[in-house]
Amino acid sequence: MEIELKGVTYSIGQMNVFDQWNVARRIIPLLGALSDLKDGASMIENLTPLLSSVGKMTDEDTSYILNKCLAVVKRKEPSGWNKVLGGKDAIMYEDMTMSTILRLTMSVITENMGDFFTDAASEDFTKVAR
Repeated sequence: MEIELKGVTYSIGQMNVFDQWNVARRIIPLLGALSDLKDGASMIENLTPLLSSVGKMTDEDTSYILNKCLAVVKRKEPSGWNKVLGGKDAIMYEDMTMSTILRLTMSVITENMGDFFTDAASEDFTKVAR
């Protein structure tokens, strides 16, 4: 899958299943906060539980999520596609802002694990799990 952010094209790659599982189990607590969204509430009221959950995550967990997700992202350059994450988990492009990094991370999660969360919420998944 390719996405464009701030005029730059990125390619979202495939994460291996073990990394998918390890990222998924770290973000599952955040999903509870998303389930608390209320119709008609202000953005601040709706974001507070999510931001509170993110704030409780350890630096180790957040680094793990970001690094595993960004490891499968490439950026289109005139010379071809280049990884955005280099050795020692260094971001390879100085123009990548936190906003860009978080959007790329969400795109990786959606592309690689979206069906897991959709299936897990379905009635059929709970029947199979029994």
